Amino acid sequence: MHNLKSLGSFLGAALAFLAGCSASTPTIPPPTLRPTEQATPPPPTPTPIPSTLSPNLDERPLIFFNPLPHPNGALDFMDLFTPDAPWEQSARKVHVFELYGGWVAHFPWEPSEATDAELQQIVTDLNRRGMAIAFGASPLVATDDCGRGIEGFFGPEEGLKVVRRLKALGAEVRYVALDEPFAFGHIYKGENACQWPAEKIAGQVDQYIQAIHSVYPDAIIGDDEPLWAGVDPQELIGWMDAFQATTGKPLPFLHLDLDYSRSDWPQAAKQIEVATKARGVEFGIFYLGDAGDATDAEWLDKAFERARRYELEAGGQPDHVIFASWNPRPDAVLPETDPHTFTGLLQRYFLPRPVLTLSADSRASGTLSVPGGAPIAGAGVALTLGSLDEAGLVAEYSLTGTVPAGASLANVGLRVNLECGCNGESDFRLYDVAYRAGEGTANLVPNSGFGDRLGSWGAWGSAPLRVLPSDWGSGRMLHVSATAGQDLGLNSASFAVTAGEAYRVTFTARVSASSAGSGYFALFFLTPQGEVSRQIINLGPGSVPLGEAVTGAQGEYSLSLGSLEAGHYQLEAGFAGNGQYFPAWTSLEISAP
Repeated sequence: MHNLKSLGSFLGAALAFLAGCSASTPTIPPPTLRPTEQATPPPPTPTPIPSTLSPNLDERPLIFFNPLPHPNGALDFMDLFTPDAPWEQSARKVHVFELYGGWVAHFPWEPSEATDAELQQIVTDLNRRGMAIAFGASPLVATDDCGRGIEGFFGPEEGLKVVRRLKALGAEVRYVALDEPFAFGHIYKGENACQWPAEKIAGQVDQYIQAIHSVYPDAIIGDDEPLWAGVDPQELIGWMDAFQATTGKPLPFLHLDLDYSRSDWPQAAKQIEVATKARGVEFGIFYLGDAGDATDAEWLDKAFERARRYELEAGGQPDHVIFASWNPRPDAVLPETDPHTFTGLLQRYFLPRPVLTLSADSRASGTLSVPGGAPIAGAGVALTLGSLDEAGLVAEYSLTGTVPAGASLANVGLRVNLECGCNGESDFRLYDVAYRAGEGTANLVPNSGFGDRLGSWGAWGSAPLRVLPSDWGSGRMLHVSATAGQDLGLNSASFAVTAGEAYRVTFTARVSASSAGSGYFALFFLTPQGEVSRQIINLGPGSVPLGEAVTGAQGEYSLSLGSLEAGHYQLEAGFAGNGQYFPAWTSLEISAP
């Protein structure tokens, strides 16, 4: 898969990589058609290399690995496919290596496409490792009226080019991932949109499947679909039903490409997971970073945090886990010993998962142990407290990162039912906003605590916005109260930033429970000409840190809860993980009289 927005800077390769979708509704570039006068090259004829090992495709979760090739992706992509490549441990855990179908199919029209020698090296090495081979596919056929230049539209002709080329090179294709046919054939509303009924899309997909099965009759052909901002999860659930009703068989799998800017993404993903499994369809999820991430570390840490949050906090149990990128990052896939390479991310995901317990009276206590029961001593367990009452707690909502390339300015702000694909009630109090650069202590946000009321701030929209005496200490606060039908935008005045410099931004606020899903706090990076990127913190009730306890010799920990105001709370315990263990998390509801 790939992000069409990010590929706008290298349109010469755009069509070659059309094998996936972005996590937000994409801007589709004008069609770039391949020359029709060029003769189709003869298929390659190297000697097929048989697989020496058989992948265990019965294991769950099934792990798919799909890095983006050089020059648009990882600089060391081809180094993966050598006998001494430094990813031996993580390679043993990867069941399926997925290739970009366009990268395989479109040679020799684009100089960046896969050569026969490259594909032969890949196939030979994957067969040697006993790793199954997959590719991403664009199943729909454009018409004179719609579909041209849109993701997902290449049809069986391209698919047959891919499978015939791979077959000649000795590849046994085990999986094919359809390139978001429902989203781009039905939901997408931009230029050249088709907006076909689900039944028509299902019919075309079925024809594509038959074409691929003419070469690989046992290939398992499922679907990758995005969940964009503003799209109801029921749309994708309805698509599964329409496919089965039209073709008489269920989709073998559904891989979910989330818009991680959605405040409800864990809940929405879990809703789709439950519905998918109830229909006998296997559920998969993409763990990835964001297109605007300034460094490999930022991209990879986000991907890891999303895996942690979905599987630990949301209780997700995907059948398939897909580590993919259609962004220029990460630049490096190797070595696996570096946590900030793509294979290093795999290693982190495969770490043993500890068991964390939690109980509470006047103290929070519990144990941390390895899956077999042996204690983990000397580990930090962080305790946080969140309110389950409507008003919420005063909390700090923070972002850290690196100023992206090209940005020279920034501002901070918020959105309610605006630029978020969301629509809900919102009620919160914002006390202060701080942006600090590097190791500096100066707050660069003008009028950060609203002492000058809305001076240096610009607001628009229909929701009421009031500056009032603070209900938390001295000074003033900003109070926002909006119904589902009202919206609000707020930006601070801009301030100078330096590309490549570290930053920390903090919003001190009290957000009600009912505000979850209604918008976000935001940091915007800019040039004098416009926005470069934005980082967001979704609105929702916050939590306050209680402190960190260190586990003893038996893995035990304990921390005083102190004096709690009357109310209902969620107590959370978290182990951040380390080079030996995956993170652990658990929670408990408690009440104070």
